[in-house]
Amino acid sequence: MADDSPYIFWPQQIGPYETELQRLLIALDDNRGSAEIGHLLTQHLHNLPDYPQANVPRLRYQAYLLVMRDLLRQGWTHVCRQGRIYLAPPAWTEPTNDPEAIRTHKMAIRESLSYERLTQLTKPSVRRFVQDMERQRPFNGQMVSIRSLFADGTQLAHDLAAAINQPDDLAQKQAIRTVIQPYLQLVTPNSRCCHTGLLLNDIWRYMRYTWSIPYNSTPGRNMFYLVRDAARSYHPVIGIAALGNSMVQISARDNVIGWTPQAIFERIKSDTLTDEDVQTIAQMLTTTLRTALDDLATDDLIDSHELSYPSDATLIRLQQIVDASRAQRLALLQERRAIGRQPTIPTNQLSLGLEDSPISLEEAVTIEQKSNEVLFLAKRAQILRALLSVRITIDQLTVDIASRTGLRTLIGSERGRQAVQTLIRENKKRKIGINMMDIIICGAIPPYNSILGGKLVSMLMIGPQVISDYREKYAEYISHIASQMKQGYISRKPDLVFLGTTSLYHVGSSQYNRITIPIETNGAKISYTKYGKTVGFGSVYFSGETVKALNELQTQVREATLINNRFGEGVNPKLRRVSTGMSDIGLENSDRFTNHRSKRIVYGIPLGKSSYAYLRGETEDPQYFFDVFDSSEINASMKYIAEHWAERWLLMRAKNASVLDEIILYNIENILLSNIPKTEDTTTERTLSYEVLP
Repeated sequence: MADDSPYIFWPQQIGPYETELQRLLIALDDNRGSAEIGHLLTQHLHNLPDYPQANVPRLRYQAYLLVMRDLLRQGWTHVCRQGRIYLAPPAWTEPTNDPEAIRTHKMAIRESLSYERLTQLTKPSVRRFVQDMERQRPFNGQMVSIRSLFADGTQLAHDLAAAINQPDDLAQKQAIRTVIQPYLQLVTPNSRCCHTGLLLNDIWRYMRYTWSIPYNSTPGRNMFYLVRDAARSYHPVIGIAALGNSMVQISARDNVIGWTPQAIFERIKSDTLTDEDVQTIAQMLTTTLRTALDDLATDDLIDSHELSYPSDATLIRLQQIVDASRAQRLALLQERRAIGRQPTIPTNQLSLGLEDSPISLEEAVTIEQKSNEVLFLAKRAQILRALLSVRITIDQLTVDIASRTGLRTLIGSERGRQAVQTLIRENKKRKIGINMMDIIICGAIPPYNSILGGKLVSMLMIGPQVISDYREKYAEYISHIASQMKQGYISRKPDLVFLGTTSLYHVGSSQYNRITIPIETNGAKISYTKYGKTVGFGSVYFSGETVKALNELQTQVREATLINNRFGEGVNPKLRRVSTGMSDIGLENSDRFTNHRSKRIVYGIPLGKSSYAYLRGETEDPQYFFDVFDSSEINASMKYIAEHWAERWLLMRAKNASVLDEIILYNIENILLSNIPKTEDTTTERTLSYEVLP
């Protein structure tokens, strides 16, 4: 059972705003369980008085109120005890098998995310975009708009009914294959729909806005897809999907792949460890050490002799470089802060507003460059120190590492275990950066969501076309971070061998559940496999307004903007902003409030028979399930996947009269964003706790 007891939620060092907090406490105590508490908090925020020389206390109190409002929107409940405010986590985070409770849980999760979505849709730029997409315009002799890309429900239902009215099972299967003719369409810059003339990017964006949950952009690799239906006029949109950078830390996934200390140590200790396994593991460790050092610029850190024959004194000196570089960067960031410069904007896009600043634009840019340089210097020294520690540990072994005794001796000491963990982490860092992606958007658009179109989108995304598109898009991809670490260009082979995702709902995933595609050529199968659950921490439930306030608070308190979406600062900058900001509010055990308790199901999809071994660095051939190089074979495989979906899932839904009635009754007016008060949830599934847009 999860701990659902209330946690104290009380800020520190808010100065004159203690009076305002006491007033809020009285108001909250008078409104126990009231649905108006969110409005009460908003009013309280808008009516805060300005006190002289109390900028930081005001920022701290504002951030406190915004965090409280977001938590209450998520389903947390408040209670006032002994002159303090306590918050208890939402009840819907508890696991359940009751169907009605599951529906309630899902609705609560959607509602907790809807506030930020509605805020996004009220932005003037978004409203102008919506109006433009819904505006009728001439194209190829016809008037078209985004409306043209929603399917006619009556015609679709008629075609499905005709298929199931065939005289026997074989005829039904043959007919159902042709009712919907899906294909993946990769969204590329400036590409347009040949049926409407609309930008594919805009079509994807509009369809994404129809979902009942917000999105947040994130940098890095990404691929966006529309799933279209060639069987109907204008090729309406069946669904949308997107791939993004893989989450760095997911223990359930990493343990299956073999990237966790537990996995590698158990493998080495196992009685089933073969001589071939020993050679494979030893070669992976030594190769990873060599390539990691080769990809690191070291000339300004140590000389070549010390690189080959490091000592403990070498490690001490490198740590001193790390510490000094971090201190230097903090001083630079504080200097930038002092002149009003926000270091999150690229230097070639700056409008610094330094007319009254004591330094010039050139000097400001120089500070920016120095800040970046010392950040990478610290990171290079830190990684080099870890790798040379591994080299020392292996060199000191009295037995050959390429033996069963050698491997077990290595992990028999704390320093040896740390060495193996370092190399596993280095290997993972390389593979996760180019050989795997996460499905971050995946779902169907009405009326296709009624016939399990979400499963179709999910199945097409693990087909060979995606692997081929990925290889083509990133064939000449330069790894900017790796290149800066080497101080030279690095390009890695873009073999996509693994996809991951998570469910939105901790109570289950109707979309990914039971998806399996049998491979006719070799008897294998590709499927969405459950690995376990996430730990339940994240920042998705916090609004943009709240994150901005928390970031401004930590900037003021620390006199520098420390989280700038830069390599070397840490992963998941949004979560770090939330966590750091909550700490600066003074909340006791603030990590309790970033634990949203919704432990989502982790899914993995290896795209080849040897995907795990490939990711562990133990083979160069993932042994793809499909042919990913021959275009005709790729097209045939994608058609096979679509037909498998039609026979396995579509036929079953088409035989349900209530489903056909639902399709007939679906009304495009309820989906259009201009009618947002009527907009319903159109998602079949939403995945990870972060999203990106083209």
